[in-house]
Amino acid sequence: MRLGYSFGGSIPGGRHPARPRTLTNPLVAGEMGLRFYAAAPLTTHDGYKLGTFCLIDQKPRYLNQDQKLMLQDLATIAMDEIELRLAARTTLAASVRRIQELEQELAATRPATPQKE
Repeated sequence: MRLGYSFGGSIPGGRHPARPRTLTNPLVAGEMGLRFYAAAPLTTHDGYKLGTFCLIDQKPRYLNQDQKLMLQDLATIAMDEIELRLAARTTLAASVRRIQELEQELAATRPATPQKE
């Protein structure tokens, strides 16, 4: 399990000196004044990386091992929800297509209704 605990390097006020690009990032240098960033990857079950589940704060913080594991668990839960919604949408779309196919088959087997004069 690989977790990220930096913002392009350390954030000012952290344990390590910040990289120059971190110091100029608007989230760090701007009004927000970001001082803490921790992230766990959002990875699909088949290995695609979608992004990260992030924690941020204006105060310097540090995560212990249990908190790192909780962050990873939260990322896993978020990814499960994303994949569950995708599976539901895919299943629904397939069901709608199948219903349309069956309706077309049914319409093709029905005898034409006589026209009323």
